This record gives sequence, structure tokens and C-alpha cells, in this order.
Amino acid sequence: MSETATLAKTDSVKSGSMSYFGELPAPVPLLTGADATELLASVYGGNVPQGARRTGFNAEAPYAEALCAAAGLDWSAFLRASARVPLSLELTPAFLAAVSSSAIYPVDADTFSSKYYVQFIPSVGRVYVKYQSIIGSRLVATLDEAQQTTLFNRLVEDFKAFAETPDYLAIQQKSHQVAQAVAAREAQASAEKARVTLASATTDTALQQLALMAPEGRNLLLPKKQLSKYAEIKRKLEVAGAVYSTKLQGFTFPEGVDAAEVQNELLSGNIVNPQKKYQFFASTEPVVRLMRAQLPESLAGLDVLEPEAGDGVLADMAKSLGGNVTTVEIWDQNVRKLQAKGYEPLERDFLTLTPSDIGLFDVIVANPPFTGGQDMAHFMHMTQFLRPEGQLCCVLSQSWQTADTRKAREFRDYLETADVDISSLPAGTFKESGTSVGAVMVTLRAPALSALPRTADQAVAA
Repeated sequence: MSETATLAKTDSVKSGSMSYFGELPAPVPLLTGADATELLASVYGGNVPQGARRTGFNAEAPYAEALCAAAGLDWSAFLRASARVPLSLELTPAFLAAVSSSAIYPVDADTFSSKYYVQFIPSVGRVYVKYQSIIGSRLVATLDEAQQTTLFNRLVEDFKAFAETPDYLAIQQKSHQVAQAVAAREAQASAEKARVTLASATTDTALQQLALMAPEGRNLLLPKKQLSKYAEIKRKLEVAGAVYSTKLQGFTFPEGVDAAEVQNELLSGNIVNPQKKYQFFASTEPVVRLMRAQLPESLAGLDVLEPEAGDGVLADMAKSLGGNVTTVEIWDQNVRKLQAKGYEPLERDFLTLTPSDIGLFDVIVANPPFTGGQDMAHFMHMTQFLRPEGQLCCVLSQSWQTADTRKAREFRDYLETADVDISSLPAGTFKESGTSVGAVMVTLRAPALSALPRTADQAVAA
């Protein structure tokens, strides 16, 4: 090869030509002048009207992403939903005539998409038609910077309108579903890795076998192999709140509980006992029956509070009597149960609330936690939420009656000065709730407004 030919080849490669004989002339667009302007006006973003003769206007990904960003659309939602960013080109007579006369296949509006597709390359401002079945293309038009800016701004406005359509909402919903599925798979993979790590790190056979169980939502499924430590595993899971399901061949936790999280806690050597943690021992039928006997025949028009609502047994009783019931509950599992019943529980520790948070009530019904004198603390806190002549009906342990502590003595002194009735509950009242502790029902009636101590300012006003 001569030096001259070598230089010609080098120069042509630098200029983008593939010829050995110098740079080839630049391709001539099929549409120029008014026809090119018409093409520019024929590009649309958003939904294609029914019956419209259009084809896809394929643009490079960065261009479509920039359009979405400028219009406030979520580009990633299209990707997750496997949806095409809606860009289309109207098949005008001038466009079809130019393609048919200059390319291989003559086409009309009905057959165009079977033979060609349109490709827009913003980086060089060129629009091509490309063959569907063979390699090759034809340059349709070249857009200068001003034309590209005009096109971009118009497409942004089209996309803003598209954002308000049901089609975009459907893309967002599908994207959300895909994102949730991906997150669930990642969480499952992470949990599986953690289980394997924990199982290999322990010599506890029961925990090793617990790691073989597969979590699915709120269910923990048994492996196919028999577990020699099944009885021990079963006890751990039941304490954690699960029940065995023959149909599932595994254990199921209450609604809203993530079985993988419970499994990981147990594998970490922690004891999972939400009932003990939250001191939740549900009110039984004898409790409801005795409390009902302490209340008026009707609570219609009265505001009722259940401050440690649990699963809402006492709230249900008050509601059945016509009361306007407010519930407070700290355990998220019970919060969901209350919501399922139609209540709107305040998810808080009752002891952190004040009357300015939730107001005063005509009636309070309660079954507070007992351990460590919590029942006395809750009872005294409840008295602040009673209206004059209001009624507080509360289940308490028996320990305050005999305990020789300052808290118990002060509590007994308080009750001696108050208008109260104390009734013993039958032995074993809470057995079905998981405890054999003895309990009493204390009913307190708040004094009338005229009987309450007055401040100096109130006395002067009187």
C-alpha cells in the first residue's frame, strides 16, 4: 500500500468515513425545509389517540430520562414497569412519500412499522429510519440546536399532561409492585444469609434446626427433614406468639408480624415474648361481665376511654352500649387488631399522655398491666382524665391490698378517701389469657364539680 493511500485511509477514519479514497460526502436528509419543519411538529409525547397513524419515535435513553426529569415524571418507574417512555411520530404523507421513494420498501401508514422504525439521535441532531429486518438506514432529517430546543420543550409539556393520565398511574403502580417484590427478595436473601451465618456460629442444635425453617411473610414453614428438637422449637415459637397450622405445615404469627424478624431474633439467642414485654393479658368473659354490671344501662352520648385497649374487648363492650369510644394502645400488633375493628387507636404509652392530648371522659374502662405496681400507676393517671361525676372501672391485681411498700400504702390511703367499690374477680379469671394472678375490680366515681377543691381565684370569683 502506498504512503498516499495510507494517509487517505487515516484521514478518512479520523473524519468518520470508511472509504480508502478520502472522506465521502455527508448524507443528504430525505426531508428539508418545510418538510423537515413538519416532521418536527409531528413528534408527540404521551398517549397516542385511538386511530392515530403514528409510529414509535425511539430516542436515546439519556434524552428520555431528561424529558421525564423536566416534566416531573419518574424515569425509574418506566424502567421498573418495563414500559416505554411514550414518544411517537405521526406518519404524515410527506414523510411516507420520502421513505417510499428513497428506501427499499414502499410503505403506507398501515405497513410502515412492519418494515421500518424511527431512531432519533439527539447528540448529533439526526432522525433516521432504520430497517426492521436488514442492516441499514436512511437519514430523514437533521435538526439544528434551536429546533432541538423547541422539540424538547414541547415534549416536556406533552409529558406533563401524560402525568395526569390513568396510563401513567398504572405505570407507577406496577413500578411500586416491582419495587416491593425486589425489596422482599433482597430482604429474604439477606435474612437467609443471616440465618446461615447464625446457624453455623452456634452449637445449639435447636437453633441450628430453627434456621432450617423458611419464613414467608408472617409464616414460618417447617423443612422437609424431621426436626429432632421440634418440641423445643415449638415452645419458643408459641411464646413468640405463633400458632401451628397443619394446612401450612408450619407456624403462623399474628397479622403484621414478620416471621423472618422473629426467627432472626431467636437465632441471635434472644427470647421473644411480646405478651410478657407488653404485659398483655386479654380481658376474659368474667371481667367483661363484672365490668358491665358496674356501668350504666346505656352509655349513649357519653365519651368513653379505654387507655390500654389491647385487642379491644372492653372497648367493644362500651361501644355496644352506645359509647363514643377512644382507644390508646402501645403494642403495634394490637393496634392493627383495633384498626381492623374500625377504631382509630392512638399508638402511645398512656402514661405519657395528658388531658390536653385527648381530653376528658365520662367513663373509663381499663385492664392495665400489673407487674411492678404498674396497675396502681395507671389507675392514678386515669383519674386525671375523668370529668366531674365521671366513672372509672378498672381491673387491678390483688398485690396492692397487702404489699408493704410506700406506693401500695399511699394507694390504699387514696382509695379510702375516694368513692369506690371493690369487687373480687373469681380465681383463675385470667387463666385463659396466660396468667393465674388474682385480680379485683375497682370502680371509682369522680366528685361533682361543686365538690372539687377550688383555687383562690375560683373562690374570689364565686
